[in-house]
Amino acid sequence: MNTTNSVKLLKTLAPAEFKQFSKFIRSPYFNTNPYLIKYYDLLKKYYPAFDSPKLEKQVIFKKLYPDQKFNDTLMRKVNSLMKKHIETFLALQNLERRSFLKKYLLADEYGQRNDYGTFEKKINQLLEEVEKNNHKDNHYFLKKFWLHKAIHSRPETFKNTNQTIHIKELDKNLNYYFAATKLKFGSELLNREKILSEDNKVLFLNDITSQLEKGWGLEHPLLEIYYLTIKLLRSREKDKLFTQLKNKFLKHINFITASDQQAILLILINYTMSVYYEGKGHILREQLDLYKNGLAQNLLVKKERITDQSFLNIVTNAAILKEFSWLEQFIKKYNQFLENKNKADILQLCEAYKNFHQKKYITVNKILQTFLTNDSNLTLRSRFLLIMNQCELLFEQEDLYETLEYQISAFEKYIRRNKYLPESRKKQFLHFAKYTKKIAQQKTSIHKPDWGSLYYEIKKQNELVGKHWLIQKCIVLKR
Repeated sequence: MNTTNSVKLLKTLAPAEFKQFSKFIRSPYFNTNPYLIKYYDLLKKYYPAFDSPKLEKQVIFKKLYPDQKFNDTLMRKVNSLMKKHIETFLALQNLERRSFLKKYLLADEYGQRNDYGTFEKKINQLLEEVEKNNHKDNHYFLKKFWLHKAIHSRPETFKNTNQTIHIKELDKNLNYYFAATKLKFGSELLNREKILSEDNKVLFLNDITSQLEKGWGLEHPLLEIYYLTIKLLRSREKDKLFTQLKNKFLKHINFITASDQQAILLILINYTMSVYYEGKGHILREQLDLYKNGLAQNLLVKKERITDQSFLNIVTNAAILKEFSWLEQFIKKYNQFLENKNKADILQLCEAYKNFHQKKYITVNKILQTFLTNDSNLTLRSRFLLIMNQCELLFEQEDLYETLEYQISAFEKYIRRNKYLPESRKKQFLHFAKYTKKIAQQKTSIHKPDWGSLYYEIKKQNELVGKHWLIQKCIVLKR
């Protein structure tokens, strides 16, 4: 019984909404079917789980229609009607949350009823309300387009005002809306190209950027920020553009919506990661600063959740930069937003990262050798860290080469058999294993290490994870 569409929808209601729906279903304006009220009263005892055997359709039918034989068609009809009423309730709840749309529809209704004076007054009030909003995003331009179009579409407008004003405004705001929306989702598609090697053609994007290059639209910070984002994703000379974009973003962060803040922050963070993967460790300071800004602006915690990846990236980053005091505070404050499923495993892995960058390698070994998780990403991270940790121990105690060699061999097998990793990612990890082994061999060789050729080989290799750490180990070999 609890698998019907009506019950599935009822499960999604928060307690306050469930009580509101009780009023809704009893209102004669919305419902004139007494069986639906009775049905709701039968169901409400089992909210929110709805998993009682008393909810079997035959049992419910007997209570709804005690004098009738079970009729599956009639029971289905009741469920269908209940579903329609829940959907109407949800649509009305949604409308209540959308203040602008509700006011716009009311203004439009006055227009449909030929009360032009009230219609015009309410539209102008909405235009003033929209202008007061600091967030000049694509929705801002869309609202202005709607409002000027609404006035322009009324025949009375041509009698009362200069008829070109509103058509010019609706055209201008339509262009801004189109440009802002295209730039936002175009930048996301281009960002996916970098991460997932997708080939995404974004129609009209070149036309928009061409206009922006001529200065059109740059009076709006959001358009300029997305323009710089597109340039960053396309250009080869990225360092200067990254600084420009970051500074412009942080300067105007309070004047763009949370949705745009999140999208741009993600692109900036992904850029810093790509630079770090090239072996350039200096970018980590920029990355951690971006994460700190994201935390300060509540951009990394959505619906009381922070992603495992964001949490671990922040911990790793702070540990590499030796910000251990800040790191402890971060874990203490934000671990509550991790999903319970992997929380204990993530915190154990965080402890390993912290100890690794404090050079407590024996402690790291103890943590990782007992680390067990059902999450494939966490397993990969732990095995990757274990190899680095064992190599660090080798630099302190050279007779550990065989142990490291065995672990590298096991790691390579794990990577090759991993069904979840794409081939390009497998290559990166296998190259990491190969170069770690080479570094270990040179460290334990009786001959003078040829660190130079290995250093430049690693520098040239683009399909590689842990590049910065490998380069640092080559530098240690030189010493």
